[in-house]
Amino acid sequence: LKRRLSVHGLKPTPRTHAALAMALTTAGKPRLALSRLRAEMAQGAHIHTEEEDQRAWTAAYTALIRSWPSLSESWECLEEMQKNNIKRTAYTYAELLVACRLRISRDAAAREFQVTRAWNAMRKDNIKPSVICYNAAISGYLAGDDFIPTPNAVSLALRLVMELGQERKDRIPVSTLN
Repeated sequence: LKRRLSVHGLKPTPRTHAALAMALTTAGKPRLALSRLRAEMAQGAHIHTEEEDQRAWTAAYTALIRSWPSLSESWECLEEMQKNNIKRTAYTYAELLVACRLRISRDAAAREFQVTRAWNAMRKDNIKPSVICYNAAISGYLAGDDFIPTPNAVSLALRLVMELGQERKDRIPVSTLN
């Protein structure tokens, strides 16, 4: 990528690297994407402003979170974002909540623990959950083929539905009810 851009007198930016990371994760190569991101961050790639850089790095790391084959790697990716002061967003945590559901298919107690852990991490990060976060957490507590949630997970999911209803003045989105 660098060689092709340099032929035309261009330098890759964090936005370029974010797009590459997203493409590599889509191709099932999150490790390669992460190693490229680390290398480019170490070299100090910049766009124009710190805010634009931050958005690009956030997008790249967020794309990685759901793509890891194990949930522990998703958590490591989130921790790396924190360590490098890369902004986490509601979308970042929505991806982590989806990863909890996708990576833990049958162990209801383990999934409940991980969904709760992700929700608490988002709150600790002072991120206001979006409807997508609520839906991902509720789905994480309840959904799956041949999945039977714990009674506590059902209670936690209902609490989230009620919380969302309060935040939205009793207008719970249809997507949540599905």
